[in-house]
Amino acid sequence: MQFTSPLQSMTCIAALAAACTALSPAHAGTSKAVDTNGSIQNFDILGVKLGMTEAQAVAAIKERFPAGTKDSRGRVIALKQTEYTLQNRTTGKPVRAGVRFEFYPDQKTNYDFVKILFNDGKVWAVWRDDTTSTYAYEKTIGDMSSKYAGAAAIEDYFDILINGQRTSDGSKAKNGFELYQGACADNALPFKRVNQGDGISLQSSCSKAFQVKYGVLQTNGAKSLGNGYAQLVDLDAGRIFMQSLNDAPAATAGAKL
Repeated sequence: MQFTSPLQSMTCIAALAAACTALSPAHAGTSKAVDTNGSIQNFDILGVKLGMTEAQAVAAIKERFPAGTKDSRGRVIALKQTEYTLQNRTTGKPVRAGVRFEFYPDQKTNYDFVKILFNDGKVWAVWRDDTTSTYAYEKTIGDMSSKYAGAAAIEDYFDILINGQRTSDGSKAKNGFELYQGACADNALPFKRVNQGDGISLQSSCSKAFQVKYGVLQTNGAKSLGNGYAQLVDLDAGRIFMQSLNDAPAATAGAKL
């Protein structure tokens, strides 16, 4: 991965001693979905947990998507693993930060991926983008509620399609779950897509963050989830990694999107 503009590189790699805030969205305040019993440490995204070794994390993804696996829309998933790199601020050269798994390698866009970042050989972040999948609403929300017990539900409104445009129908729905350790701002997750690159924002007062969230749609009475993402991040370990980024040797090659 390479940043597509000097601004992205400068802003995101500047999180060397404190949080990278320039790319953080506006927020209303501190999240009340606070982890009081260490649940986040037991959460996983596609089998990957914080603190896993790189070998364990890679094996978990490959086990979750064996050859021939089809997604929710019947498309065959063809995992492609590449290096995930960030730029050394001093040299401008790529430094290995983790691995990236693409589900549809022929799709040359910055979505439908899993990115796993490592510090000292251990997972500090898992970011899944699930833009083009669609899931049955009741079953998926039920499965997530059981899997992420202790996390707070996120609520939104169902959308409907009118003349091809999505608009709220006014009925509430659960569309995800979230949990945090530390004083973590609402609506300010560590990772976001920025054009064909990524923005990284590590709030100094936030220790760990978890969120899984999807859009909700109601079509002819059928409810579905789609266009979602999940993030599981140890921001403390992430800040340590970002501090060491400039001291790391440049990678010989960086994966391009």
